[in-house]
Amino acid sequence: MRQAGALGALALLLGLSACARSDAGALDSAPAEPAVAATADPPQSAPAPVEAPAPVPPLQAAAEAVLRQDDPDFDDYYSQFAFGDLDRDGRDDVAVEYGIGADGATRHVANTVRILLMRDAGLELQRDDPDLFRYCAAVRGIDRGRLRVDSLEACMIPFPRTIAHYEYEWTAQGLRQSAERSNEEQIQAQLGELAEALRSGRSADAAAFLRPGPAAAGASAAAADLLFDEAARRAGFIAAVQALSGQAFRQLGANERMAVRSECKLHLNLKPEGELAELGDGDTVNDAVATLEWPHGDGVGYSVRFLLIQGRLYLLDHSGFDSESE
Repeated sequence: MRQAGALGALALLLGLSACARSDAGALDSAPAEPAVAATADPPQSAPAPVEAPAPVPPLQAAAEAVLRQDDPDFDDYYSQFAFGDLDRDGRDDVAVEYGIGADGATRHVANTVRILLMRDAGLELQRDDPDLFRYCAAVRGIDRGRLRVDSLEACMIPFPRTIAHYEYEWTAQGLRQSAERSNEEQIQAQLGELAEALRSGRSADAAAFLRPGPAAAGASAAAADLLFDEAARRAGFIAAVQALSGQAFRQLGANERMAVRSECKLHLNLKPEGELAELGDGDTVNDAVATLEWPHGDGVGYSVRFLLIQGRLYLLDHSGFDSESE
């Protein structure tokens, strides 16, 4: 019995010791912090998708490869391409303008114009003629076998005006200049093209003149104005253009010119206000405003205004007026 009592006492002592160790541990440890529910980060908006660059047309890619072989630095700053059948063999050729200038404060610097003709083996870079482009050249396009290049007033200003217009044709001797026009002469030539398109019923060619401006790259052209759907108005315009064709201009001011014959008038403003036109890819310059007026009958005249942008006319507005009150 004494042995059983001793064993019970020992068990009691061990239990009290364990409790003491447990209480001591509880006193030594810091009280547990209440559990805090985890908060999710606020939803993040997805990053804006990065637009992939527009694919390079195969003909341009081929031209770039040829030019890089000849001049590895040709596109370090900017380049501009024109495509069309220059040598009239039924295949598209390439004209490229490039230099060491970029859009912004230095639009053009030391620019270069080069020609690549399509041959059976591919594009072939043509021999350069340094006498052809002794000006700040801006390639505008290849149309009906003619390369159009404008001369800019300066090479190092943001938005240079066009001061002259050139056309080149491909001959057995290579590229040769076939036309040179001032802005005044270019306007007369463009009016003649529109009148001929109307006379011949080429509505698509006429429509190009009857839009508010050129379409930006990749954009659809604006709808053409229905200005000349009226037969009498169309006939009056054609007659006025014919009457003033080749007519000499008299100077009205530093930037104004007027040609008059009978009751037909062509007024030019060669430095108009609001000279910048938004074209999507950037700004360009309205080089002139041309206003053509002609008698429309019964004391009423008609007035049509065009903008000259990069050598092309685009419709600005039109309206009738009381010709007897003028």
